[in-house]
Amino acid sequence: MSGWTTKKLGEVCTFRRGLTYSKGDEVEHSSKVVLRANNISLEKNQLCFDELKFIRDDFEIPDDKYLEKDCVLICTASGSKAHLGKVAYIDKEYDFAFGGFMGLIVPDVSLVFSRYFYYVLTAENYRQFIQRLTDGANINNLKFSQLAEFDIPIPPLAEQKRIVAKIDAAFEKIDRLKANAEKNLANAKELSQSALDEAMRPKKGWVEKRLGEIGSCKNGLNFKRAAEGEKIDIVGVGDFKKGLVVDDATELERLTLQELPEHEWYLQPNDIVFVRSNGSKALVGRAVIIKAKRPLTFSGFCIRYRIEDKCIDPDYLARIVSVESFRKTMLSGRNATTINNVTQPILLSQVISIPSLAEQKQIVNRLDFLSQKLETLQQNYARQVADCAEMRQAILREAFEGRL
Repeated sequence: MSGWTTKKLGEVCTFRRGLTYSKGDEVEHSSKVVLRANNISLEKNQLCFDELKFIRDDFEIPDDKYLEKDCVLICTASGSKAHLGKVAYIDKEYDFAFGGFMGLIVPDVSLVFSRYFYYVLTAENYRQFIQRLTDGANINNLKFSQLAEFDIPIPPLAEQKRIVAKIDAAFEKIDRLKANAEKNLANAKELSQSALDEAMRPKKGWVEKRLGEIGSCKNGLNFKRAAEGEKIDIVGVGDFKKGLVVDDATELERLTLQELPEHEWYLQPNDIVFVRSNGSKALVGRAVIIKAKRPLTFSGFCIRYRIEDKCIDPDYLARIVSVESFRKTMLSGRNATTINNVTQPILLSQVISIPSLAEQKQIVNRLDFLSQKLETLQQNYARQVADCAEMRQAILREAFEGRL
């Protein structure tokens, strides 16, 4: 690779530390925005503005604490190691400052083309370098002196610009492939939800009943952990992201208690557990059906619903309550500005439509078949999305080895 050299990161850039301010300087809204670690997308290495932090208008922000075009923003401290070292390219002028857990890397444009420099910091070699720096239980920050030691391949400037044009063109094609896969996946999910809605839509001969007529509820307990004692698995809010069914293969949190709970707080097969309360409205009202035969209990943020009427198949009911329209109806009228919750009276007042037991089982079989097909599609599309990420890294690898 004629004309190529290798330099340390610290030889081709300068570092700027982020703005230090106190919690008392934060306000609900102002004209002064400070970006933090969550404002860099880990997946895309881009700026994102979903959650902005504001500080008071009379707070004095030095000029060097603002973003600068053609520089790279980096996360230098985080509670999650996965976020350490993640970067975003500043592609235009922003009137935003960056906080104390962030840093700005300013490339020396006489040595490196800024987008080439950015692409180097998104390649696998850089990620491996960061992982080596943070390989320790208590390491949750990066020092500029450490980052300065990263090796960067430096071709002539004209070659850097040619390489960037090649990378941009290749990435544009890869992004189209990824967008197509994501669209197909979204369509498959929408089709599945539509089929679920249609299957549960009341038909002639169905009867309506309130959940309170066919079963009963019980809130979970807030258990006090112990250093030593009895152990039991618990269904908690985090487990509602894993799917509709909790069976013996489902990994759950194991509690250590001074003594085991009373029998009434044990779950039984075919119990349905709902998220009762959570800061995230997207989780409140979600449900899982218990198929595990091992001893299980459930957290105080959940409600257990137990069927007491043989007119309804538990698997059918589990699918009814998993329909998004059911959850939205149950949550309608709840105050979105407070912690969202579902009470026992709200749950028991929900009306469902019930066909014959034979038809319930037919519906469950059809939906399970559709679910299996959707799972296959999801795996295929997820593989395509992962392939796109691998292709991006392959392109970068070729670029920095002089083969692009």
